[in-house]
Amino acid sequence: MLRLRLFYGLLTIILLLWGVGAAALLLMRDSTTRIDTRLRTDYRAIDAAQSIRTLTATLNTRYLPSLAGPAPEQPPDRSLFDQLKVELEDKVSIIRADESDEGRWTDVVNRLEQAKGTYFEGYENYFSGRAVDRSDREALLQFQSMQTQRLTDLSENVMNLGEEKLFSSTRQLGEESGKNTLFVV
Repeated sequence: MLRLRLFYGLLTIILLLWGVGAAALLLMRDSTTRIDTRLRTDYRAIDAAQSIRTLTATLNTRYLPSLAGPAPEQPPDRSLFDQLKVELEDKVSIIRADESDEGRWTDVVNRLEQAKGTYFEGYENYFSGRAVDRSDREALLQFQSMQTQRLTDLSENVMNLGEEKLFSSTRQLGEESGKNTLFVV
């Protein structure tokens, strides 16, 4: 009789430990899934902002040096511009899609959209061939330089805000993890 009671007591303890362990594993899996999801969504904007900087550097390296010299006899090939313009618009769309309700984020994204538009206008002026005089070409070079700096600054702001969002979501997950630990204990 004593053996049977000890067996039932041991079985109860084993089942309780197994249940707590299973609950802990489920909570850990849920927590990792949430962390992974938040990392993917929050990091997309940071990655897109870094890509904007790379794309503008590529465009400027290809086209702007010709503005420092005399005007070419034939218009430059704009195939690279058209290709990278689509990519740049996609990156801004990704940043826009990750937009939160925070006012700073919305303001930065709106200014980024405006800067992108004026940046593209400068290149359209370049490809139109209207800047023939030395002073016009210097003015266009200076304009594109300022627009590039503006895009770089705004993409840096997006990266900083994205990092803030990422760190705040990490804090939230830490708080939820504390609640889960209390549940298991």
